[in-house]
Amino acid sequence: RDAVLTSLGTAIIVYTLFSLLKGKIKRISLVLFVVLGIFGFNSLYLEWQKDYYYQLSLESLLYNDVVKNNDTFFLAELNETEIEAQRYYSLNANAYNVYKDETRLFIPKVSNLNLLKNQKDLEAAISELDYSHVMKDYDPDDYYLDAVLDFYCDLDNQQVLMLKYYELFDTDKFYEIINNNGSLDIYVVDDEYTKELLKEYDNGELQGDIDVLELVPEYGN
Repeated sequence: RDAVLTSLGTAIIVYTLFSLLKGKIKRISLVLFVVLGIFGFNSLYLEWQKDYYYQLSLESLLYNDVVKNNDTFFLAELNETEIEAQRYYSLNANAYNVYKDETRLFIPKVSNLNLLKNQKDLEAAISELDYSHVMKDYDPDDYYLDAVLDFYCDLDNQQVLMLKYYELFDTDKFYEIINNNGSLDIYVVDDEYTKELLKEYDNGELQGDIDVLELVPEYGN
């Protein structure tokens, strides 16, 4: 989307700025700008590619009895990629890819806990997401968390490039790595956990996923 909407305007601005330069300074600046652009944009692309592999790894780990038999979860991810692309609707799509239904709500990030606190917000989120693979079959009356999921997956840029190679030329090896790269710790929690979590959320005591995990030992297992 950004590449389509901003490319023409950015090109005009950059061309105008460089037209103010002269001679050798202009040529050096152009080369430097292109080189920095190559590194910058490819680095950003690697983060998107890494996020995609993280999602594939998560899908391979979602197939378990706790996720299969329940519907409301908090997903803690302490090493999320730089693009921070986790969304509750995209996580539901990940679960759809595994179970072929749209009954689950995954809460990523403390900032999304308002969906549990305010039923109108939750019902609005469900009704607004009218495209495929979202939460249209989720029961908003049953909003207490069933479990906290602690997801970990780590790839450096070299591993991302290696996985891209296998994705293109050795599919079996690709999925073997994907299926063994991540880990998912599952903590089943009772209704009191959700009540206490939302209480701390209201009081501004929750700063991030680590605070959500630290509350688990008192109310979960």
